[in-house]
Amino acid sequence: FFLLAVSPAMSTDTERELYHLIQRFLAAGPCHAAAEALRAEMREHELLPLRVDINGDRRLEPNGYGNTPPERLLQLCRHSLRLVDQAFPVPGTPTQSLLHSSAADLLRDSPFAPRIIASTPLNIYHGTNSRSANIVHGLLARRLGLAGLRVNALFRPALYRKMQWRWHIAGHMDSAYCVLYDRTGQLVVTGSDDKLVKIWSASTGHLLMSLRGHSAEITDLAVNEENTMVASSSTDGTTRVWLLRNGAALAVLRGEDAFAEVSTVQFCPAPTPGQRMLVTTSRTGSMRFWRWEVNGSTGHIRFLPNEQQPPAISFRDPTKANCWCRQDCRCRVEAHDFSKGGGFLVVGTTNAFVKVYQIAAEGNPRLLQESNQFHTSTVEAVAFCHNGTKFVSAGADGRVFVWQHERVWTPSLCEQIHPEKAWVHRWAAWTCDDRLVVVASQLKQADGGVVHQINVWTCRERKHLHTLCRHEMQIIKVAGHPTDPSVAVSAGNDGRVILWNVRQGQCYREFIIEKQHNLHMQPLDCLDCQISPTGLTMAVVDIWGNWSLMAFDQARTRVPPPEAQVFDTDYGELLWDAHGWAVDANSQRPPHQLPSLLCGLDLVPYGPELQTALTPQQRLAVRDSPARLARQTQVCLAERECFEREVAKGQPVTPPSMLPMLRYGLRRRQTRTTRSTARTLDIATDAEEAEQDRRMQAEADSFNDLLDAKDADFDAG
Repeated sequence: FFLLAVSPAMSTDTERELYHLIQRFLAAGPCHAAAEALRAEMREHELLPLRVDINGDRRLEPNGYGNTPPERLLQLCRHSLRLVDQAFPVPGTPTQSLLHSSAADLLRDSPFAPRIIASTPLNIYHGTNSRSANIVHGLLARRLGLAGLRVNALFRPALYRKMQWRWHIAGHMDSAYCVLYDRTGQLVVTGSDDKLVKIWSASTGHLLMSLRGHSAEITDLAVNEENTMVASSSTDGTTRVWLLRNGAALAVLRGEDAFAEVSTVQFCPAPTPGQRMLVTTSRTGSMRFWRWEVNGSTGHIRFLPNEQQPPAISFRDPTKANCWCRQDCRCRVEAHDFSKGGGFLVVGTTNAFVKVYQIAAEGNPRLLQESNQFHTSTVEAVAFCHNGTKFVSAGADGRVFVWQHERVWTPSLCEQIHPEKAWVHRWAAWTCDDRLVVVASQLKQADGGVVHQINVWTCRERKHLHTLCRHEMQIIKVAGHPTDPSVAVSAGNDGRVILWNVRQGQCYREFIIEKQHNLHMQPLDCLDCQISPTGLTMAVVDIWGNWSLMAFDQARTRVPPPEAQVFDTDYGELLWDAHGWAVDANSQRPPHQLPSLLCGLDLVPYGPELQTALTPQQRLAVRDSPARLARQTQVCLAERECFEREVAKGQPVTPPSMLPMLRYGLRRRQTRTTRSTARTLDIATDAEEAEQDRRMQAEADSFNDLLDAKDADFDAG
């Protein structure tokens, strides 16, 4: 009992009462022996309350403070947590621990104010030592949150070639067009034409929850940065938002046009209350922003009413202003993407416009810049880089532009491949170090055939680097590896999922999704592919409603999950009210509250060994990692937002060369090193790298001096 190591002089009333509350709390729990020992120590050190007898003498009260409730101490702690959260709220979820020593400390006496720290992240593998790195130390360092990890020293080509199938699970009755990971990489979310959104465990492959409420096909999915919500859009004209921890419906978002099919949905990653919003686009040519807010004391999430939401933005073709035909006179949003700090939104349309909006903390999104002078056809893909304000746009006219901000966004045309041919670019992505741009392209030949390939350009020189040819049908997804700058993944309708070395133009690993048909193996169309935030697993969905997982191990020691998994309540009848809220037709209860049994596709329940009596909340086994992730994400995004706010003012600010997140324990890669001694790329010489590093160091110092000056002005004010 270290609390009792005090002198007998410690006898104030508050300290005596605290010892008494601790003793009562211990006595009510399993620690009865500890409670009796503490009571004996209190008598020995005269820590019991004093009373005045009839003669005026002060004596110890043997019965303590009377009948104090044993839960009194716990009530005081919870009440203190609520009061502190109300007085000094912290972005994200409310304080849930008495042991925090960071921004969520119970002893804090000032509001939360994230600051940029000009320090250099720790490079555990730097210089020549990176060549002797091993996978054990690397994974340990990544789990500890150390930045600047030289992943190319950890993952060798031989390791990527060992990536294997883990499982292939039938989870939907119709084609599945959407798949994504949550922010921790522990959950996989799928959306299908069978009107269901399902949440799976990425580690065990078991079905955790089915989200019911849509009345038509699912078109897109999104998870917010705090990892608390998942949004799904549908052709029924609604966007539904669900709580990730229990599958409860949080909001039903529907615009003025109830028949407008919602095609895409995306959360804005900005951390400030005024910038928390969700963007949706419809096939009738409109885009909507939906604001939401978090109660700092309770953590309750609420979407604002429709009358308080920003007005819809309509992309009408100016050449057909007098025509009101939905299909012809309105152009559609073909692609959109938020900057990593949430300060800007770039939009590509079917009438060759590239538009940039500013997501301000106050007021509605504001159009900063628009242009249709560079693309001559549909802008098929837009994507912001990972660090800074550059973005890439690729169109059906065969052109790829990299847009750099210098007071305004100015495009630079990438080197064209056979400009006399009619190339069409479908997808665009960045490598995690923002040095290479990866684009999925297709070319229609004179004989009617179509060539599908992936092209790689350098961001700095805009030079064409490689052409990767292996897909035989349309490429539906291209994405960069989240931690390895030399790796990208692609998936196509030919059933192929390929890991590429985009620096050297080689194929690391190729998977083919197949299904037996008439005694032959037939490839299945891949409809979406997602790589996990850690880069260790990949999830794929296909036209048969299956989802597959690829990983670096086959999990032979684990019990394999069933090959088909649905709940017996998945396809029950639903009833909707006038506002779009759904209840089960038989029980009149919300779908997420219904008990369910795990079944096969024939809806016959599995045996008792695969059934549990757990509720959906217990199935998901939500830990406090999303809450920690929310706080860490708020800090990181607030720093990015500070830079983007300066860019929006029209000042030519150079982005920081790194994001020092070591203090907050959030793993962030160091995308630009200031003293690079590792191997240079094939596309640049050593002298060019040294000059680039020197220039980046000078620019980073200038940017940090600017931030220090602003902090000094803020402190002085």
